[in-house]
Parts: sequence; C-alpha cells; structure tokens
Amino acid sequence: MDKNECSLAVLDYQPYAVAHSNELVKRFYIHMRSGERYSIPYSLLPIFILKDNQELIIKAYEVQITISGRGLSAIEDALSKEVLTYIKTHPCGKDDGESSVFIENITLEGENLMH
Repeated sequence: MDKNECSLAVLDYQPYAVAHSNELVKRFYIHMRSGERYSIPYSLLPIFILKDNQELIIKAYEVQITISGRGLSAIEDALSKEVLTYIKTHPCGKDDGESSVFIENITLEGENLMH
C-alpha cells in the first residue's frame, strides 16, 4: 500500500465497533491488514489478558489471538461484555495518535487456523 492509498484508508478506519444495546452478539470478526477476516464465537473465549493497555491476549481453547497497539482496555471491556462486533488492524500500522484506540497488529496462532 503506497502513501496515498494508506491516507485514503485511514480516513475510513475505525479500529473496533460495539453492538447496539438491543443487539445480541454471538461472534465477533477480526479484520486483518491482508484482507483476511476471521469470525470468532464468544462461546469459545475463556480468557482475556490485558498487559499495560498495549497488548491484549485472547486464549480460546487451542487458538491464541494477540492484539498489540494502544488503548486496548476499551476492546477488553467490550469483549468482557460480549458486545464487540469487530476489531481491525490499522491499514498502515502507524499510530497517528488521533484516536483513543490504535491496533497496530493482530496475530492468530493455533493448529485450528492452518489453511
């Protein structure tokens, strides 16, 4: 992605979203910078670990999701309440400091994710 493409993508970037108060959420989506999208059911999420508000680890049976960035307590709170609908990596991976939450990177690990 060149500089101009990145600038346009940043204009529409929203790092995460939560459901409306009357909406029942059974799963949330992870949007990767590569364009891949993962759908994760809340029923599989037993443990959340937040480290220094800059790293959030989600352990879901044989899958580990690691989110790095800034202001991640808002995402951890939405996950705990089961209202998070999606999270999305920043299109350029560079923190401009403009939003309260910044997602630099998301990694997913586990045998269940093998293509």
